[in-house]
Amino acid sequence: FNRRFQRIVFKTLEHLKEPLRPENLELASFVLVSAVQGIIRQTVLDRQELLDDDALATATAQLVLRYLQDDA
Repeated sequence: FNRRFQRIVFKTLEHLKEPLRPENLELASFVLVSAVQGIIRQTVLDRQELLDDDALATATAQLVLRYLQDDA
């Protein structure tokens, strides 16, 4: 299941036109899927009140974008 998501993320990253910070897209896909999955899991287990707040989605998106964006 995770490998399928990683493959989808990998293919998406591969087709982006912007320069990306991570050079190893396979590893980046693993990191991204694992990080987002961990956030979702911990939110469901420990902080369900955050599910009704857009701030969690915004923070997660910022985490992903800052990981990927090449500041050069």
